Amino acid sequence: MSDVDTKKTIDGVEYDFQLLKLRDATKIEMRVIGLITALQSGGQADEDALYEIGSKLCAGMTADDAEVASIDAYFAGKTLLFNRVVVAALEINFPDFFSALGIDVNDSFANLAKQIA
Repeated sequence: MSDVDTKKTIDGVEYDFQLLKLRDATKIEMRVIGLITALQSGGQADEDALYEIGSKLCAGMTADDAEVASIDAYFAGKTLLFNRVVVAALEINFPDFFSALGIDVNDSFANLAKQIA
């Protein structure tokens, strides 16, 4: 059993995330680094990357103890909430990795949301 707290409260809803398996974590880690690097260098962001990252991070997630069976249905019309939940899931799965690189995940995803919008 992990000693990592997998719960985050966002807008009064408690989200509980599944920790990624190592193989999935390393893939997501590289996708996020590529996405952030593209944003910081002024390059074009892969618009599918955020959805793919979020899909993997939100697999098995619950909201107030209810399973979120479909992120498409749950986050329909709530893309800002989706971004915030993805950032929370990143913080849980990679608690020190991005800060060690000097990357502020919240700022990076806020910039991504502006670029895609």
